[in-house]
Amino acid sequence: FSLTSVARPDYLVIGTTLIIIANLLINVDLEVRWRVRWAFKALLIGLITFGTLVHLRNDIFTSLGISGWSWENDGYFESIGLSATIFTLILAFRVARMVTRTNDENSRIFSVFRKLDLLSQWRIIDRNVLNHVREIADADNDNQLKAGYEAARKHIVRARRRLARRKAAAEIKVLLNQAESDLDTLVHSRQVDVVPGERFGLAVFAVTIIVLAIGTMPAVGEGWLRLMVDLFAMLLPAVVVFLLVNVGDLQREREENRFSDPDPDGEYLVLFPDTGGNTNRFLHYSDQWVYVGAGFLIVVVYVVLFWLKWL
Repeated sequence: FSLTSVARPDYLVIGTTLIIIANLLINVDLEVRWRVRWAFKALLIGLITFGTLVHLRNDIFTSLGISGWSWENDGYFESIGLSATIFTLILAFRVARMVTRTNDENSRIFSVFRKLDLLSQWRIIDRNVLNHVREIADADNDNQLKAGYEAARKHIVRARRRLARRKAAAEIKVLLNQAESDLDTLVHSRQVDVVPGERFGLAVFAVTIIVLAIGTMPAVGEGWLRLMVDLFAMLLPAVVVFLLVNVGDLQREREENRFSDPDPDGEYLVLFPDTGGNTNRFLHYSDQWVYVGAGFLIVVVYVVLFWLKWL
């Protein structure tokens, strides 16, 4: 340990940072009910991993018996910029469609739920249909989705037959038809899964950016320019990993529950992430702020390491 701390203090700094961040990832459990996104954890791991690879790049090539790769002329930033642009376009289209679908599904869930709730209060439809709507909203696979949909449809068909046998206001029939239409559209939307090709395309360009940024750095001299290039080669891949994992977080959030269990009066309410009565908006995101702060400290640590290396 003493030899390591004297001969290569950067090893000691990197190892200490790894231990601290690993402890943070394992043990941080704040008294906040908001779930930390995996993207924040991936960002911390990415910053440490890519920062270490950039800092020890020459040592790694030497240990592998490779002289190293570098751009002798222009082309480094242009190649990364092209790959990053394509990655960003694919990511933007994917996120835009996902967010649009999520917002539309949420609106339709609330719409069909309240319409059927109102019809059940008027004794037009069995109130158990609301449980099946919840099954549709919470379905994790096609079998659960199909079961909830078929059960809800049976209640709607019975309600339509009941209305046909008695004189009912036209508004009631319209409300039932609207609820049925919203239900069909909702189930169809939730059947559409993520296109595997988009995931593959994002992963390919993410790997391309990482390899280009770290593996083929420009042949520039020492000093501030080299420090900035190293910092760029560290931050860009980490951000790419953050954005890539964040797509998975958005997909996971689509599948979270939208309604709580019924209250004592039998009413279904919208499920709020913070159920502990805490109204401080900052505290809602305090767990995320911890990860952001840790990420900032990691960047500072590696800036110091790059500064000692090149300046």
